Amino acid sequence: MNKVNKNDRCRVFIQDVENKSWQFFSLEQRKKDGSIYLGSPEFTSFEWLTFEIKDSKLNTFKISQDIEGHLSIHGSGRAHVKSDDRRCKLVISGQYLLRPTENDISLRHLFTLFPKKPEHLPKSEALKRKGDQLLISSEKLRPFVIIGFALPSIGLKIHFMMSFNVDDLETLPGVMGFHLFPLVHHDVLLVFYRTKHMNDWPKRIMVQYLDGVTVPIFIGKPERIIEMQLYQPAFKLLNKELEINLSPLIKQELV
Repeated sequence: MNKVNKNDRCRVFIQDVENKSWQFFSLEQRKKDGSIYLGSPEFTSFEWLTFEIKDSKLNTFKISQDIEGHLSIHGSGRAHVKSDDRRCKLVISGQYLLRPTENDISLRHLFTLFPKKPEHLPKSEALKRKGDQLLISSEKLRPFVIIGFALPSIGLKIHFMMSFNVDDLETLPGVMGFHLFPLVHHDVLLVFYRTKHMNDWPKRIMVQYLDGVTVPIFIGKPERIIEMQLYQPAFKLLNKELEINLSPLIKQELV
């Protein structure tokens, strides 16, 4: 915990080829306990995906958000959706972010997000606020997925690898493959990818979060089917070089 960055809040924008800077979401981190919060001006368009394992089968279901709120990922590892009516949904315990008394910062998967077509242009434009992050697309935006990780803020050099079936793999969606920016205790790593058959933006913003270890992945399939796969990460740290390698565990179709 030697390095402390001062960005306790970041808005994340993507600029398209027409030079419009669309806001996707915002992230905040508390200095005291390391908790990270995901908010969005379009929070009521979020659709949270979760699952249960029953009779050795993975069953997925959706919860549509209709009240403003945010995703809370607490320093202790507890994560949940908290609405402005103070109700909590999809409460999951998992990998911690920060243990202040032990002076211990951890690595954690935060969320996997499949956004709907960008529509929000805030009155306060991109880069007008301290901490704003702007990603620039070299092509017309097409549907894509964002994976978010929180990494200890110690100046790590990142090597990221992810296994795809060769029939699913496609090019990057016009934005850089990954983007790294600082919060208070963690650097946030955003990984962008798209697969074949991701031809349509979803009607609502699809979000998945789990225990901070297992990584949910969205894969496009024919006939407008989205398949959810669970990936197992392997981490290797050597001389401040962190290697992240994601490999598939299990899959489930979402229509």
